[in-house]
Amino acid sequence: RAAPERDHDAVTFRPGSNIPQPQRYTTRDWLQNIRSWPHSPLLRRISAPVTFFTFWSFVVVCLSHLLAFPPLTLAMHSLVGTALGLLLVFRTNTANDRHWEGRKMWEKVVATTREIVALCSAFHEQIGSDRLRRIAYLLSAFPICLRDHVCGRHLAEYRIRRCRQINLWRLLPPRDLALVQASSSPPSRVIQLLLAETTRIPDSPDGFLS
Repeated sequence: RAAPERDHDAVTFRPGSNIPQPQRYTTRDWLQNIRSWPHSPLLRRISAPVTFFTFWSFVVVCLSHLLAFPPLTLAMHSLVGTALGLLLVFRTNTANDRHWEGRKMWEKVVATTREIVALCSAFHEQIGSDRLRRIAYLLSAFPICLRDHVCGRHLAEYRIRRCRQINLWRLLPPRDLALVQASSSPPSRVIQLLLAETTRIPDSPDGFLS
């Protein structure tokens, strides 16, 4: 029985994990991989340089048959291949280190926002339901603003067009949303709104919350 077709570029939620991850390839997907190869996004990205270097190689081979070039040894190819291999290994290791470091920092941001919401929820009677809900929305909006600010405005605008129902429109009122979008640093603007809201929390009569 043929395996069902899957979109390997789609981001899915694995069982037992809250972190979205891309669907991995398996050996059973070889036929689907061959059939989807002409529509591959990676192929479209590298098609221009691959075509250029293929044409350039064809020209060099034709000239080598027509003209008498001096013979070259394979030592240069071996040296270049070794150097490129070392550079690729170093670049891959560096990219993996940066990736995991970013994952750790992002996990810390998410965990900290959850801890603050849990702490505020423990004092919901002193804070008030409306103010607590606003603080929770601002804390939820902070990771989104930070993600879009780090990725760049062009990618942020693309995500906003594609994911309006899960973006800031559901978390911030129109006035705050306009302030955040007009700011050169949206995460800092969200923190400023959050500080302005927390400073309005009244002191408790027993002096425990001040």
